[in-house]
Amino acid sequence: MKRRILLTAAICLAAPLAGCDQINAWLHPKPKDNSFLVVDAPPPKAIVALYPGQDQISVQARAGDCATADRCHIWQDGKWMPLPADASKSLPLLAVTQPAEGSYSDALWRKVGNDRAVLVNSQAGAGNFDVGKFDGLRIGLKAAGRTTYVTAYGLEGADNHLTGAQGDVIIANGTVWLLQRRPDGSAVLADLFAQWAKAQPIICLPGLALDLAGQWAGPPEKALSPDIYVSRVTDTPEHRDDDAHRQTVLATCASGPAMSKSR
Repeated sequence: MKRRILLTAAICLAAPLAGCDQINAWLHPKPKDNSFLVVDAPPPKAIVALYPGQDQISVQARAGDCATADRCHIWQDGKWMPLPADASKSLPLLAVTQPAEGSYSDALWRKVGNDRAVLVNSQAGAGNFDVGKFDGLRIGLKAAGRTTYVTAYGLEGADNHLTGAQGDVIIANGTVWLLQRRPDGSAVLADLFAQWAKAQPIICLPGLALDLAGQWAGPPEKALSPDIYVSRVTDTPEHRDDDAHRQTVLATCASGPAMSKSR
């Protein structure tokens, strides 16, 4: 097999062909995308959550008292392993809470390191979803003087319709993580600042779409207004073409990993 690959590679060098792209991919594989992680469904009745680790966050699933055998597990090397007793004492990392105030202020942002900050508002999106509009978990990100607004949509509801993303936004290890739990019990863990750095308007992950266009509430000056970002009111009809944007997100992710059950 090795000689066959080397021979084919030599032919490709002598006379490049479209079919040689696959050989090149074998010889020079693309770097792994470490900006997100997909974990399988945990053992029955266990819920995926993030816990502090020594040098990174720990993905664990617990179904009660860890002193009872086979009730707590940790995700390691692509599979669930029994959680060691000495690692079961820590508490899960807390999710970033949404603002309680009724108007916008800079104080609503939670600092993440020296030049980063995050703001979460799940209720603004929930109001739209309750009246039949599509919406999701809204997240504000700041980094090095730049601001963007993310809407996270779940893509695995009935008939693959967009649904409000049921996830936790957690600050850990100098970044912001979105833990999105999928209907089958599995979960997606995404580094939101790393997603933003991809400079794509819509990021498609397994069962999840991140709308990073920053236009769910118009330009930033409108997005920061109290009646749109912080309050619980429903967006006005002229806010956007609701169905068109829904179809754009669905079409973007239809053939990508977001609609796939594969791990």
